[in-house]
Amino acid sequence: MAQVADKGTEAQRRERETRQQLNSPGDRGPYDSDLEDLAEQWVARHAEWRRVTALMDAQGWPVYIP
Repeated sequence: MAQVADKGTEAQRRERETRQQLNSPGDRGPYDSDLEDLAEQWVARHAEWRRVTALMDAQGWPVYIP
């Protein structure tokens, strides 16, 4: 359960950081065109880890085995 929570926290942090980069003025370097796609991927990953956490809580699972 702790690992799932860590993954959710990481996805949330990366989602926030990528959105900040996306919204910041100035040069974003060679990944300028990929930042929007990357931000969308982290939004999806964050949502998926929240879903897994909710499922584990609801089912009382101590571990998640996909």
